[in-house]
Amino acid sequence: VDTSSCKSNIDVVRLALQELQWKEIPGGKFGTPSDLVWNSINHSENPNLTTGFVNKFPGIGTLLHKVNLFRSLDIMRQLYPDEYDFYPMSFYLPHQMADFNAHYRTLVKNRKSYKNQLMFIAKPDEGTQGDGIYLLQGPDEFRSANNRNYVVQEYLNNPLLLEGFKFDLRLYVVVRSIEPLSIYIYQEGMARFCTVPYQTANTKNIRDSYMHLTNYS
Repeated sequence: VDTSSCKSNIDVVRLALQELQWKEIPGGKFGTPSDLVWNSINHSENPNLTTGFVNKFPGIGTLLHKVNLFRSLDIMRQLYPDEYDFYPMSFYLPHQMADFNAHYRTLVKNRKSYKNQLMFIAKPDEGTQGDGIYLLQGPDEFRSANNRNYVVQEYLNNPLLLEGFKFDLRLYVVVRSIEPLSIYIYQEGMARFCTVPYQTANTKNIRDSYMHLTNYS
């Protein structure tokens, strides 16, 4: 395994290699035969690879940012609306602010008696650990910290709960190849829970991160 591009991943990769009793090529000399080349960031770090598998597919980094992921999903929804109806109405801001405003006006018009229950969630494009995520009731409450791009989605006010708490479930998979498609699913997953029992989002609890955000960070 060529670990020359591991960077911050090096400690955990080395632990795995020791447990598997695999041989490490730390120098990563060009042309050194290897079965796997580990890239810390993306495939473009090693444009001259001649042997071995890589741990990330070319271009996969594009899907790791929320805005790019949403734009890809949005294109697929336009092509295959029935198959791509599994995520809420979304907008990437500030670019689609006009669309967001128009959608909001339509919701208010169709749900006048429920105006106070309209709720959206804003997520910064490259944010991690829940940083910068907040709920808002309409376009006029949108705030972009440090001119960051955001994905804003309709907030699902009736989520699946476990003993009264919001949670999310993470499953870990390895896509070994695209064609033929080969996927391995790890038998263990991880559930993350809020620590405050869930109530329908309203003006009183809209800022309660412990009720609405499952990210324990």
